[in-house]
Amino acid sequence: RSASKARSPSTRTSESLDGSAFALDEAVTQHQASSWYLGLDAEVVGSYGVLVGDRGRTLMAQRMLDDAVVRNEERGLTTVTGRWREHDVTVAAFGMGAPIAAICLHELAALGVADFVRAGTMLTYGDTQIGDVVVATTALIHESTSATYGIAGDRAHADPDLLRAAADRLPADGVVSGAVATCDGFYTQLTDVLGVHPERAALQELWTREGVVGLDMETSAVYGTAAALAVRALSICIASVDSRTHGRMEGQERLLAEQRLLTMAFDVVVSSADEPA
Repeated sequence: RSASKARSPSTRTSESLDGSAFALDEAVTQHQASSWYLGLDAEVVGSYGVLVGDRGRTLMAQRMLDDAVVRNEERGLTTVTGRWREHDVTVAAFGMGAPIAAICLHELAALGVADFVRAGTMLTYGDTQIGDVVVATTALIHESTSATYGIAGDRAHADPDLLRAAADRLPADGVVSGAVATCDGFYTQLTDVLGVHPERAALQELWTREGVVGLDMETSAVYGTAAALAVRALSICIASVDSRTHGRMEGQERLLAEQRLLTMAFDVVVSSADEPA
């Protein structure tokens, strides 16, 4: 396994976003011998983690990584471990939504993974266009999972070291950095494709005021969970759906975009290996 930053297996205290202390129980945060849903043990996971929604993206990662092996297929949480530039990376598919994304991150963190990149998809917002790559600097919280990790504020933040790594490694063209909004309700908050919901107008007003550049169902929970568990996380996503017209990126265009996204995610997530000891 590649070297990763040492983390204490004892009880840790994390600052929630309202400034209050949130104590994490030792049984929750210590490195575990095996995981509940992913069915993995520490010997088969890398030091670096990439979280994806679509199982197909995990299988794409298997083809891109060296010596990649599928380690789990249970519940559709397809998980692959391989090597990227000589560093062990585990890619796990969680499907959709904040609760299961948090479960996958939490279990991998308990097995020793210290750095995470979410490589996913988002809806456009503001001036963001389909095909843009969205780097989420912060995420407005409209989901309920973060609160269970003691995140009491209205937003969660990307890890600053991974943000700097993304700025150093990603091309300027076609990359949009900024705040995103994360919601539980796809048809009630994120889109009006099945009818207008009363809550959405107020949310849009807030998102416009905050300069939101993308919408999804996971990023704030990924950031909140990572902060509570004292690991690092960054969300890098393709804007694959137009929130205004409901147009979608499809076919070969999407396939090539996802390959590019995974390359970016791998480069950024292993960046700590280049940091001075």
